[in-house]
Amino acid sequence: MTTDALQAVEETEKGCYVNLVTSAAFGDPVVYLQPLLEKLYDNRVKIKYINQCGCGGYVLRVWKI
Repeated sequence: MTTDALQAVEETEKGCYVNLVTSAAFGDPVVYLQPLLEKLYDNRVKIKYINQCGCGGYVLRVWKI
């Protein structure tokens, strides 16, 4: 999952965003994925927790700035 999320962020154009949807089995992405993205992309991304979706997964929106 993490590899797919990183690839999605890499492929996102500056000024656009990607919604990263993670399985409930991985837990809350704010705990493990958001810190990783913030570390790797420093201040080149803006991250917002959107919601837990109906399937039990989670959605993070990541903007490339």
